[in-house]
Amino acid sequence: MQEITIQIPFDNQEFIRGQNTAWKYMSKGFIKNNTIYVVIAVICLAVAFEPVNRERYPLFISFAGGYLFYLLASWMGFYERRSKFIKRVNNLANNKVINDSGSSLIFSDYGIEYADAEKLYKHSWPLFSRFLIIDDTILIILKESSAVLFTLTKKELGIDNYNIVNEILKAKLG
Repeated sequence: MQEITIQIPFDNQEFIRGQNTAWKYMSKGFIKNNTIYVVIAVICLAVAFEPVNRERYPLFISFAGGYLFYLLASWMGFYERRSKFIKRVNNLANNKVINDSGSSLIFSDYGIEYADAEKLYKHSWPLFSRFLIIDDTILIILKESSAVLFTLTKKELGIDNYNIVNEILKAKLG
C-alpha cells in the first residue's frame, strides 16, 4: 500500500460534533443497561409496596429502594462524566495552538500516524479492532478497550479523502 497523507484543517464545530458522536457510541451500553435496571427496580418497588407484600417482605422494600437509589446515583455520575467530557472537548476546541496548525494523518502498511502541533502518535493496525460510520463520522475503535481513538468527519476530510479513508479502513480492518 502506498503511504497516504491527509492534512486536516481544524474546525471547532466538526471537532465537537465528532466527539459527541464518539460519546454517544461509547455510552450506548450504559444507557441501555441502566434504563433496563431502573425499570426493574421500579417494578420491584411497586410490587414491594403492594399491601399484601408490604407486611410479608419488609426487607424486600429496603432492597428495592436501595437498588433504585444506587441506580439513580449511577445516572448522576454518568451526567457528571458527560458534563466534564463536554467541558474538556470545548477546551480542546478552543486551544489556539491546535486550531492554527490543524493535524495530519498518514495511512501506511504499518498503521496510522497522527500528528498535530502538540503530539505525534503512531499506531499499528493490530491495535484496532474495527471502525464504524455513524452520521458521516468515522470512528476507529481500539481492540482492547473498545474505546474510540480517532473520529473523522466527512466535512473535516472532504468527500474524496473520506472515501479514500473508508476504503483503506475496509481493507485493513474489514
